[in-house]
Amino acid sequence: MKVGFISYPMLFQRNGGLQLQLIETKNALQNLDVDVEFINSSTSKLSHYDIVHVFAAIHGNEQIVHEAKRQNTRVVISPLQQPSVSYWETRRARLSSRLTGSITKYHVKTTYDCVKSAIKNAHWIIAQSEKEKEAIRLLYDVKENVSVISNGVASSYFSASPNLFCQVYGIAEGYVLVSGAISPYKNQMAAILATRPLNCPVVLVGAAWNQAYLDDCLNVGGGRVKYVGELPPNSDILASCYAAASVTVLASEGETFGLAVAESLAAGSAALITRKTGLDIPKSLPYFDYVDASDMHGLTKSISAAQMAPKNRELCRSLVSPFSWDQVVQEIFRTYKKIL
Repeated sequence: MKVGFISYPMLFQRNGGLQLQLIETKNALQNLDVDVEFINSSTSKLSHYDIVHVFAAIHGNEQIVHEAKRQNTRVVISPLQQPSVSYWETRRARLSSRLTGSITKYHVKTTYDCVKSAIKNAHWIIAQSEKEKEAIRLLYDVKENVSVISNGVASSYFSASPNLFCQVYGIAEGYVLVSGAISPYKNQMAAILATRPLNCPVVLVGAAWNQAYLDDCLNVGGGRVKYVGELPPNSDILASCYAAASVTVLASEGETFGLAVAESLAAGSAALITRKTGLDIPKSLPYFDYVDASDMHGLTKSISAAQMAPKNRELCRSLVSPFSWDQVVQEIFRTYKKIL
């Protein structure tokens, strides 16, 4: 079986959850003796692959789906659809599509049209959660040929120790951690403001995509907040950073999955994530909960409860044990075989 991975052109110009997902999925499949490579659209022919796996249904990727089908290659797509879709958002997207089409005589397509085309024309769809699957059904009226396969968490997190990070950075164990690209969308400020009544240290980890926003976070947080920069994905130092935290907070505007929270739990530390996420783990208070960044009092209360609770690494790790790559890759492999 020869499989080609492809996404939008600028993907690997930054580090993030999707980039890591592609790399780790490729490595895990290669361990099963699947021939996997990243497609170079300048030199590779889509017809050379048994399966083309498209990651993300945005940024013109519907053209990849159409071209692969034209070359008689089977197509799998991981749309990465935000799961927090309301009835009115669905109605608005469809109405915008119809109005744009009518006004331009269908020479102009909306983002909704492009994503719908990518999803409907793929041979199989992989959603990262039941919530994402339901969002795909509501938005694009797709009910068949959809599997739910979560993102994976590297095995190194499940044995992480806090010592390395604390020694390297001279930071005591027990801080509140926010891991992710520094930006208003990831909303590091919510954790900083929510911890102000607790007067506890906050550590920010991630690429500074928005320097002005980072400056604001550091100014508001004062000496409580420390930014350590971007740590290499799946590295010992990043795993140790999670293990040394009392709780990881991801109060962002939305998360298709929320890998940082899964990694924190795998490292044995409590985690809180926005309700606008596809991550589907049962609440396990005070070690795991869903939060609303607009409810500052509630967020403070949840952070405090996680901090005050005794460490229970076994419980935290058990919440994400199904996300180990050994299990995830087997499901992906079975999906590939299903469509050939």
